[in-house]
Amino acid sequence: MTLKDNCDYKHKGPWRLNESLLTDQLFTTQIEKAIMEFFTLNDTGDATARTIWQGHKAVIRGILIRRAAHLQQTSQAQWLTWDTRVADLKNKINPTAAMQKNINEIANKIKICMIQRVGFNLCKLKATYYT
Repeated sequence: MTLKDNCDYKHKGPWRLNESLLTDQLFTTQIEKAIMEFFTLNDTGDATARTIWQGHKAVIRGILIRRAAHLQQTSQAQWLTWDTRVADLKNKINPTAAMQKNINEIANKIKICMIQRVGFNLCKLKATYYT
């Protein structure tokens, strides 16, 4: 059996997998279950292998896109929370050492998230320009 992708990629490049989504073991097991369920329900013999394969790719893309959107929304909400918390702490009339410690802890969290974003963007840049 030979499977071939028959999509037209003239205007937009092919969809690429965000590999960072696969680091979560619970999510990868959900994907495995979705794949097994898809093939169990749709491999009945009345559809061609190409149709089943294209449908499977669409289902998996949808799951991955939904997960990426959820992670992006939670990340943006966390950044907004940190930003407002730092602004509130910096604008207090009587700053204390505990407030400064709290500001430093939040700043460290922000630095860690920024380092992760830079690493992801470097991988994406490498995939875009060097492959």
